[in-house]
Amino acid sequence: MRPPELTFNVVVVVVVVVVFGRRWEVDLLSDYPVTEVILYNRQDCCFDRLNGVVIELKDAHGDTVFSIQHDPLIEGVIEDSWKVDFRDVVARKVRVMVQHKPEECDFLNIKDILVMRKFIRPH
Repeated sequence: MRPPELTFNVVVVVVVVVVFGRRWEVDLLSDYPVTEVILYNRQDCCFDRLNGVVIELKDAHGDTVFSIQHDPLIEGVIEDSWKVDFRDVVARKVRVMVQHKPEECDFLNIKDILVMRKFIRPH
């Protein structure tokens, strides 16, 4: 008997996407093991606004189960994209937000966001 084949796919079920000037949030409608989140930066302007971005994975109650913040001093400036690998952290919601200094622009400017999960193909 062969083990199940593992592939990756994008979670495409989206009911609620909330966008406030400084944050974006998606409700995945169920708990999923999130394997990675990829943020794609805008290329037409303002790409520096994504530096220092925070990604939070939340449970159904809105409690944060995992959080990570981009550090431009360690990871460099996000010019094209930022990929964060999660080790199958189970989450219901994904929030992306910026936390800039008061004198800096605090809008979240982003091109695309991919939320990836592991998919086991049935036999």
